[in-house]
Amino acid sequence: MYVIVAGAGKVGYHLAKELLGQGHEVVLIEQDRARAQRIGEELGSVVIPHSADEGRWLIEAGVERADVVVAATGDDEDNLIICQLTELFALRRGLRKPRTVARVNHPKNEAVLKRLGVDATVNTTSVMLPLIEEELSAHPTVHLMTLRRAGIELMEFIIGPECPCTGKTIGSLDLPADVSVSLVVRGEETIRPLPETQLQAEDTIIALLPISQESLVRARLMGDTD
Repeated sequence: MYVIVAGAGKVGYHLAKELLGQGHEVVLIEQDRARAQRIGEELGSVVIPHSADEGRWLIEAGVERADVVVAATGDDEDNLIICQLTELFALRRGLRKPRTVARVNHPKNEAVLKRLGVDATVNTTSVMLPLIEEELSAHPTVHLMTLRRAGIELMEFIIGPECPCTGKTIGSLDLPADVSVSLVVRGEETIRPLPETQLQAEDTIIALLPISQESLVRARLMGDTD
């Protein structure tokens, strides 16, 4: 696989090092000339000492044959430009577009990058926050899978005795119509839920729901999460 990594800071450097270790072909683009030279000497990989948001250096890096372009700079605007230039070059020349991956430094920008065509984003805040929430809660909610393009996620809710849904039937919870309670796990028993299924403390609920409905579903099942 041929990968272009734009930005050779800590993220880009370690990513390139791991990819090279796995036998992939990697080109780095780093605007700091001194850093670019040091990394090139260390990794034995090609490092272009220029800014990747200038299209000519993406062309120099061989963007036309790249499988993946990773925009890993510390600036979200630059990362967006790099991904959009990658797509533009492919469209102009009728080529397959490389998969674009962008580092997101400010969480509020993640949705914007996705709407503007970036294939995948990496936001460390979004990754770490659910893990912290799970550790802090005695009866956590767990994000099992998120399909952002479809706008849905698969979640696990572990019900405590203090939760408002304990002792109630699923049908009485008044969940939105587009929320599907797919499975209830009770000890070693798996239950296919029906509207009349009564929830008990320590039940685990597996639900498929729109991302936009997460806070509402969490409130109906877990209560006040503030």
